[in-house]
Amino acid sequence: MVRVVAPAPRSEVESLEFSLSLRILNPSGAPLDIEVLDAGGQPLTKLEARNIAPQAASTVSVTVRLPPGTPEGVVFLTVIVTPKGGTPSEPQPLQVTYKPRAQPQAAARRLRVLAVGIDRYSDPVIRPLRYSAKDAADFTRLFQAQQGRLYDEVEVQLFTNEKARLEDVKFALDTFRKTSSKNDTTILFFSGHGFNDGPDYYIPMHDSKYDRLSATALPQRDLEFFMRGVQGRIMVFIDTCYSGGAIGVRDVKSSSPNALVQGLNASAVGDRMIMAASSGSEFALEDERWGNGAFTLALVEALSGKAADAVDSRGEVTPARLFDYVVRRVQQLTDGKQTPQQQFSGTSFALVRVR
Repeated sequence: MVRVVAPAPRSEVESLEFSLSLRILNPSGAPLDIEVLDAGGQPLTKLEARNIAPQAASTVSVTVRLPPGTPEGVVFLTVIVTPKGGTPSEPQPLQVTYKPRAQPQAAARRLRVLAVGIDRYSDPVIRPLRYSAKDAADFTRLFQAQQGRLYDEVEVQLFTNEKARLEDVKFALDTFRKTSSKNDTTILFFSGHGFNDGPDYYIPMHDSKYDRLSATALPQRDLEFFMRGVQGRIMVFIDTCYSGGAIGVRDVKSSSPNALVQGLNASAVGDRMIMAASSGSEFALEDERWGNGAFTLALVEALSGKAADAVDSRGEVTPARLFDYVVRRVQQLTDGKQTPQQQFSGTSFALVRVR
């Protein structure tokens, strides 16, 4: 005689594998074959039980393994015990409800992009540019297309020309930092002029004053503070470099992109990439033939998938592939006059998925 002790009838089980507790009376003392059958009579479990004393009922534990793919709902089982050389017991039916444990939902992958591109400055001393605003708009457009691909959510803040006021850009940076999470990817993009004032590097906003950079422009130390505080992955693209005042290039008072890139990289933790348009005191060129700065044009080609050699076998663009392509393409466009630089730390990751 056999009786199912546990689980109780219609109990819920969360796993495809669970235990039955059987109470068995074995008057003959012979070894027993214990079978658990599914609704179609197919055995799910079969084992031999020995040393079950005939004097009193014994408790036996049996592991049942439901087939992979078993749908959620009621499962009908039958337990049969047969003594060696004897007659099978009366089938003991059992119903359990298979209700798999809900898997924790993966945290949403959020991408946030803050892009600044300035052609026109309120201070007439700061020379106008042609394609910085377009650079920023083209760059953000690429990442807006990533929603539903590599990222579950994409948020873009774009500041161009008159909208790129220092107060507004600093407020957006502060908001991004304070509301970031470990599952975020944050991207900063700056296109325009860059200036050194003494030992400090500044990115002027539309309302900045050339002779009061420390009070009116975005300083490197603010970006370093941002890098220290933001959670998740962080990428920074900087198209502001030395020019010497020539038309068609972006201006600084002294060479400093190297120190800026190194300072930002040293301030961050976790996965980060900082890429600048040029090295040292090189030019950062823009040209009407491209309709962009050379640096941004190369970024757009790589991140959009137009450059096949920037895309890996999974259809993704990683920091290493991006930088390799951007360096080669910028040098080609500028006849070797401009060489981007990069600092990368952490594990490799995908920036975009293009197919």
